[in-house]
Amino acid sequence: MALETGVTYIDDLVDTNPTATDDPSEGDDHIRNIKTAVQGSFPSLGSAAVTATAAELNIMDGVTSTTAELNLLDGVTKTTAELNATDSIKLHSTVAPSGSGNAEFTGINSTAKQLIITFKGLTLSSVNDIELEIGSGSYSGSPTASIQSRDWDTATKSTGPRVLMNNIPSGEAVHGQVIMTLQDAATDLWFIEGKAHTTASSYYMYEYCGYIDLGGDMDRLKIELGSGTFTGGTVGLLERY
Repeated sequence: MALETGVTYIDDLVDTNPTATDDPSEGDDHIRNIKTAVQGSFPSLGSAAVTATAAELNIMDGVTSTTAELNLLDGVTKTTAELNATDSIKLHSTVAPSGSGNAEFTGINSTAKQLIITFKGLTLSSVNDIELEIGSGSYSGSPTASIQSRDWDTATKSTGPRVLMNNIPSGEAVHGQVIMTLQDAATDLWFIEGKAHTTASSYYMYEYCGYIDLGGDMDRLKIELGSGTFTGGTVGLLERY
């Protein structure tokens, strides 16, 4: 007779059983096999109904997260829209500028609406300026720009197209951030603001704000020096689009 034995899971069932010539008295055995297979394959469903659709369950296909990683969502009350908002955030790898090099970030999304640049422990070989340069396709253009910065310890002010912090003493470690917000997508006008401070002997404090009218989608930026060299620290970039 075509009756499965040793059934534990649904995969143990044979879809061609029972055959047309099987003894009707074995019908109860087939039904018990089905119950055993369903309960063995889904042992933890309990008395609750599963309401997820096939499409919703298929979202998990290919997920390699551990149980611990998935459990991080336990108790989260965010809506789908709120969770989907994280799709529009990109954290770039940090860059450690050295020597006469710079901290450059490329591949910025053309629909970026806000950029946050962070400085962590940047040190310089000599008294120098930290500058910001942005580009669309290249850095060869000359965007309309005005950035005003102030050193609150010496009351020194500076105005220019790129200078964020001027006359930073050598040996000082610079920590801070620059927030760039797109204010006019039609003209690619970016508003810039931020603060920084040093954490060595002098404890200088800097504040800067201004704008850059790029005239094209920004796809790159870099933090560089007016001259001299970097001797340590990192620069990070977070973009929202």
